[in-house]
Order: sequence, then structure tokens, then C-alpha cells
Amino acid sequence: MAGGRDANRPGGDGLRDGFRQELEKLVGHLGVLDERGWPHATGEKPAAERLRFIGFVPRPSQIGFAAKQARRAARAIARELR
Repeated sequence: MAGGRDANRPGGDGLRDGFRQELEKLVGHLGVLDERGWPHATGEKPAAERLRFIGFVPRPSQIGFAAKQARRAARAIARELR
């Protein structure tokens, strides 16, 4: 990395070569995760009232897919607020 920084250490640029999530610490008590710690619902479908998960389905073109999920979720939220 530029400047000799290590992206996998605190203060790095946050790049990772693997996929790991620790949602249980944040939302495990809400019952929105399956036995593997993955959200039951993603994208436009709410996992709980006022809670949506975007980008938690690993797949090719992850960033593009997350962007599509975010747009769909935004439209769903807008419909709910009308």
C-alpha cells in the first residue's frame, strides 16, 4: 500500500481479502440473523421494522449488486413513508 500502510491493521484503508461479518454484536438480540449470522432478509425486504441489510449477499460484481439493492430499498422506504 502507498505510504507503507497495512490495510488489514487498525488505521489501514480497510481493504480485506476475505469476507467476515460480526452482525451478532450489533443486531443479534433482534432475531434478524440466521444460525450462520447472516441476515434473514436483505435489500428492499425489511429484516425488522425500519431495518434493512444492504450488500450482505456475497456475489460477483458485489458493489454493483449492493447499489441495486440500495436503490430498491430506498424506493421501498419511500413507499412506506407515503
